[in-house]
Amino acid sequence: MKNVLDKDTKDFVLLNDGTRNYIKGKFKYMLWRYCADKEIKDLCKDFAIIEFNARKNGRRNVWIKKKS
Repeated sequence: MKNVLDKDTKDFVLLNDGTRNYIKGKFKYMLWRYCADKEIKDLCKDFAIIEFNARKNGRRNVWIKKKS
């Protein structure tokens, strides 16, 4: 299954670090890029990770909540 974000490649510009900067379409103003597990966990370090699952297709499901 193709990623919905891959659909309209004319809707984004690719930044030097691989981030997609969506300039039009339904994802306008969104920044998006692939992240490694460690990077995701580092980004979530100030939150409690409730669930972190990697699917066979490489996508991640990450549930976090604010630490008490």
